[in-house]
Amino acid sequence: MNRSFLIVALCAILLMSVMQSDSFSSEAELIAARVGQVNIPENMLQDAMTNYVPPGTFHATITREQKDKYRGDALNELIDFELLYQEAIKREIKIPKDTIEGILDQNIKRFGSKKKLSDALKKSNLTLKQFEKRIESIQMVKQLLQNISAESEPSADELTAYYQENKNRYLRPESMHIYHIIVKVDPAANEDERNKKKEYAESILKEIREGKDFGLVAYEKSEDAFKFKSGDIGVVHRGQFEFRDIEDAAFALKEGDVSDVLKSIHGFHILKSGEKKPAQQLTFDEMKDTIRKDKIQKKFMEKRSALIEQLKKDIKVVIFDPPAPAGAKK
Repeated sequence: MNRSFLIVALCAILLMSVMQSDSFSSEAELIAARVGQVNIPENMLQDAMTNYVPPGTFHATITREQKDKYRGDALNELIDFELLYQEAIKREIKIPKDTIEGILDQNIKRFGSKKKLSDALKKSNLTLKQFEKRIESIQMVKQLLQNISAESEPSADELTAYYQENKNRYLRPESMHIYHIIVKVDPAANEDERNKKKEYAESILKEIREGKDFGLVAYEKSEDAFKFKSGDIGVVHRGQFEFRDIEDAAFALKEGDVSDVLKSIHGFHILKSGEKKPAQQLTFDEMKDTIRKDKIQKKFMEKRSALIEQLKKDIKVVIFDPPAPAGAKK
């Protein structure tokens, strides 16, 4: 996941964290970092770290190295957010009052009433006014990022040149219409059971080789849902097969050919090739929107990274390791 989108993902954490309207922390808290004159509290960092822990992971199973990495990544995001917020203030980005009120109303509805939201905020020592201020700051950062994205719009000449330079990337893979029969084998089956299943698959193949219709045999004897479509899987492109050796065997067939019995962990397969189409060059018009999105994202990331680096030169960033009292000097 790239860092620009993680900033947005952290918004919910920032909204519900303990913050003063003009600072991230109170004097009683430990701080993890300072951005200019703004403190980033340790408790906010701990909340933000949960955004990096994979779902279903037990904290007891996380190694010290993983925890240190999560901490570093989360702290970088919080620092970047504050840097961008301070830049948004400098650029005098304004958020319409009705936008802020609309988001506040959404939260009131989510909690059930204004009082319930207010009570929940009190548990984090946060007032409704401070909560609105944090909504505003998040919207300001989002607007700043949207402005950077808008500045990243490529010209028509850039899109055309990029397509010409990267034509080999824009190919529709080779494809073929596939018909399929499978004799399933339990992965835990012993060798004797597996051999019996293979012999059965070989007998099915023999029927087809002797002239019996593939679709009829598939309907009668295949052991997957495609049997009800006479084994018709449909059109498959290179790269879509689960197993490379079966894919290679399939694409080696000529139209109308039937494969030998092929083996996978699922059992034994018999394939029939329908219509085949070679790889095709996709046109500029077909790929224009994709190229545009790729170029915008690339340029956006470059501009955002450059802005962050410049802000770090202009605004002093101090990281406290271990966390220090809010009034600490460094």
